[in-house]
Amino acid sequence: MVIRRADGSGTTFCFTDFLSSVSPEWQRQVGKNISVNWPVGLGGKGSEGVSGLIRRTPFSLGYLELLYANKMELSLERLKIRPANS
Repeated sequence: MVIRRADGSGTTFCFTDFLSSVSPEWQRQVGKNISVNWPVGLGGKGSEGVSGLIRRTPFSLGYLELLYANKMELSLERLKIRPANS
């Protein structure tokens, strides 16, 4: 399950900016901003809401500021995303 912010945030801008830079399809369909129309997922309000959903939802994947994820002792993974045309 995809977990994402339901409210606007700088973290959302950074994540959607990255997704837009590696995926022309994402850029066309969703774009980048502090708040976007997410195509899937559950939305949590603030970092607290996102971390709570991640903790309660088995096999979930979400994005948080690294310092907050560490503070909440969440499991972390580093993903390397390549554009589809590479």
